[in-house]
Amino acid sequence: MLSLVPTPIGNIGDISLRSIELLSEADILLCEDTRVTKKLINILKTRYNTIFKETQEFISLHSHNEKHFIEKLSPDFFDSNVVYASDAGMPGVSDPGQALVAYCLENRVEFDVLPGANAVLTAFVAAGFEETKMLFLGFLDHKGASRATGLQKALHNGFTSVLYESPHRLEKLLLEIKTEEPSREIFLAKELSKKYQKYFKGTAEEILTTLEWKFSW
Repeated sequence: MLSLVPTPIGNIGDISLRSIELLSEADILLCEDTRVTKKLINILKTRYNTIFKETQEFISLHSHNEKHFIEKLSPDFFDSNVVYASDAGMPGVSDPGQALVAYCLENRVEFDVLPGANAVLTAFVAAGFEETKMLFLGFLDHKGASRATGLQKALHNGFTSVLYESPHRLEKLLLEIKTEEPSREIFLAKELSKKYQKYFKGTAEEILTTLEWKFSW
């Protein structure tokens, strides 16, 4: 059986009891980054005295090797208790996982998806926009015409759009929005669920001014 297990996006206390149970009982742990998953397990052992199987096998499964890994799979791989965990948040949401689910559906492999931490919905609720129809676009392309096209889609689709952006490209995104839609009200969430979590709401220019770029994101 395959279980997709969400992991905390920041605060370790957000992990569910079911997630801890499945992680501790897994025979095989498929990990976006084995180092991150092992760190999480060590925290669970220390903080919650969780007992894990000593024979657990850790396998790296990320966006660069996912296709090749699944091409080599056979359904009997899932005769073991297999768990997939991304580094943070819900597998399959801007993270690997969907291809595994598709494989299970096509090959009649039993699987389950646990509910849990999700940055998209957390930020959407915190934004306080009353329009509840939401379009999640993930990360824009880094540059070029495809980035410009993606931004236009985000700004002009009739829904509340949700984007991810890396810290070192955030200023660029805000400047692009300032140019395209200077009066557009936007919401920015930083370090969700962590100690230095921050929310900013206003136009792109107002948020740029508030952030004062001498501070590192």
